[in-house]
Amino acid sequence: MEIIANEAVVTSFMRNGMPVVRYQTGDHVEWVKDQCACGSGSPQFKLLGRIDSQFNLWSCRLFLSDLEKAIKENLGDLPHYQVQLKTIGSQEILELKIPLKILKENLMDHFYEVSHDMKKTISKEYLSEHFVIEINSETDFLHNPRTGKVSSLIDLRSL
Repeated sequence: MEIIANEAVVTSFMRNGMPVVRYQTGDHVEWVKDQCACGSGSPQFKLLGRIDSQFNLWSCRLFLSDLEKAIKENLGDLPHYQVQLKTIGSQEILELKIPLKILKENLMDHFYEVSHDMKKTISKEYLSEHFVIEINSETDFLHNPRTGKVSSLIDLRSL
């Protein structure tokens, strides 16, 4: 196992016929310096959560769970949604793709209220300029090229 950008990446040649090479697990991990209580000398790591459950944007640490809470309060349960983080010029944009038409202000206000770090860092006015909602059918969502699944969070800022 390697840790690349805080994500566990696994390689195994134990499988006959089809090895696993540099498989990105999506798990947020860190190495632990202490030795295991069992006495094993193998490197130890600590599981911190999922990589795709938090993201940094506008100098804030944001959590998908906060956005999901705001969506649920406004729309109930949605089968799919997708957050795309983009850079347009020098501005970072959060684009929310959903299959239903909603009032942007209601969802944005709920997201702002449940995100403690955002409330400490940016104003509602700033958020309203950098939070975009786009109505899409599920077929318009970007899919993970490795698995074909619809990812909840896609970071396009480095592309």
